[in-house]
Amino acid sequence: MAFSDSRQLNSVRGRQRRLKDTGLILAIAAAFFSAGEFALKVETLPTGVAAFWPASGIAVAALILLGYRFWPGILLGSLLLGANLPGNILSNLAIAMAHVFEALAAAYLVNRYADGPKAFDTAQAVFRFVFFACLLSPLISATAGTGTFYLAGLAGRADLGNLWVTWWLANASGILLMAPFLIILPGRQHHRLDGREILELVCLIFTLTAIAVFAFGPLSHTMNKNQFVQAWMAIPILIWAAFRFCQLEVAGLIILLFGLAVTGTAQGFGYFAGPDFHVSLLNLDAFVGVVGTMSLAIAAMVAERRGAMTKLLGIQSLLQEAVAGKERDLTATVEALHEEVVEHLESTKALRASLERLRVQMDKTAEIFWVFDANTKRVSYVSSAYEILWGRSSESLYADPDSWLDAVHPEDHGIAARIDHPESDQDRFEVEYRIVRPDGSLHWIRDRGVVIRDRMGRICCSAGIASEFKGSPNLARRALAAQAEEAERNLL
Repeated sequence: MAFSDSRQLNSVRGRQRRLKDTGLILAIAAAFFSAGEFALKVETLPTGVAAFWPASGIAVAALILLGYRFWPGILLGSLLLGANLPGNILSNLAIAMAHVFEALAAAYLVNRYADGPKAFDTAQAVFRFVFFACLLSPLISATAGTGTFYLAGLAGRADLGNLWVTWWLANASGILLMAPFLIILPGRQHHRLDGREILELVCLIFTLTAIAVFAFGPLSHTMNKNQFVQAWMAIPILIWAAFRFCQLEVAGLIILLFGLAVTGTAQGFGYFAGPDFHVSLLNLDAFVGVVGTMSLAIAAMVAERRGAMTKLLGIQSLLQEAVAGKERDLTATVEALHEEVVEHLESTKALRASLERLRVQMDKTAEIFWVFDANTKRVSYVSSAYEILWGRSSESLYADPDSWLDAVHPEDHGIAARIDHPESDQDRFEVEYRIVRPDGSLHWIRDRGVVIRDRMGRICCSAGIASEFKGSPNLARRALAAQAEEAERNLL
């Protein structure tokens, strides 16, 4: 009966997973189709090749975030687009497969060499993403698509060069515009903006939009004839955003700026528009590639610097707390030892033996140093003593910051959870709880630490020291009091 119930449960879960995957495939197809329809509205060649192709960015982001098995969504969306374009079924299928292989190649190379969804956490990974996803992978669809057009009679031999360059640049710029924002959006925790930050971001958006309209839009032929407002003026705005906000806001501003720039240039307006469209497109995409890559790289470097400063601040506070904690522990130990000597020891030899036992015990004590980043909800640092005391690897804690709670005794979960969720007005904390090691042994843990805040008073990280002690101090005090009462009764 139990085996039958297990098979039924697995069957239900399998159906639910298939339904979820089907829904995601349809969503990818709809997004690919919608982005392609929008791009085709600014179509520049009679063959149906657009000036930029944001659908490629959606396809690459989908496979990096969800997995390679969702490629049918790209195929379906491309086939739906091909139904409204010149060509036969075979040529449309060939182009659709080219889009699929482009996205698969980009996702594989980014996952292998550019940290996958974390490609925008470091400047080095940003450059690798641009090379593999934006420059290398579009060669597949550009080459296959151009060859298909030629074989289908949709393009002559003299047009192949311009067609190939347009196709490659359109897909490359589409990936650079769309993929970073879509990958960053669900892939990390983002801090909530306060009122002043929201106002600052609105001002940046307004300024960037004004620059784009004057430099790349219709106003460039009327109010900006003398080119007082130029394209390079957008660079300080993006750098400002990189220093003041996260990678998500920077990626969003890149979409805003270069979406307007590509659209305006394709319609003959703006700073890069000229008599030869392909030269204009080449100049614009060079600008998009350089400025977009630079902005994302700067945002990644600033994020790295913030993380390093947070970690250093946490370690500094941790060391200060450790010194203060050692001083308090030493004072308490000396006082307890003094009382014990006065009550139970009568000789200097016994005192020396107690001191020696105390020294040996302190040398054997293993303390865990840890730092928790409240913005990313990740453990920034944990010392190697965690593996000895908890019996679990440090890598498991870095991968799942809540995994340390799995070892906490069920009755003490509520107490231990206060470490991850400190009170808003609390700057220091100290909790005691029990853990159960993999071998089944029970250990008492004392965890004390500090909460670190930024200039706005928001919690940015917390740091602490966890150490083992023998039993609950309350139980120890009650036992000592009981012994004293019994000694009193014996004397009487």
